[in-house]
Amino acid sequence: MKKTFYFFIVCLLLINILGCTNNHIPEDMSYDSYKTGIKVLEIVDQYFERQLNRKEANRCIGELMSEFKGSGIGDIEIKQEAKQIQLSFYVNEITLLKARDELAKNLGKEK
Repeated sequence: MKKTFYFFIVCLLLINILGCTNNHIPEDMSYDSYKTGIKVLEIVDQYFERQLNRKEANRCIGELMSEFKGSGIGDIEIKQEAKQIQLSFYVNEITLLKARDELAKNLGKEK
């Protein structure tokens, strides 16, 4: 009975540890920058899922970034990548997807 209980506890701990490893914030990035980057990814994904059109997605990202106040190295990267995504809306979807994937990579949220 004790062995089963300890095995169950160890399994729960492993699941907890493994489940949290993908949610860490990169070292040079503030929590606000991380959240903002995730929101930008969500907006782009909504565009690809046809829930938003190009103008709506671009406007949402613009509004989100106008409220963004980060000034650290990771914060600046988020600003640059969000700007690249906004510009990519007017180029083509392949360029947009590459910009989206680059942001996801920097956030540790690759598909």
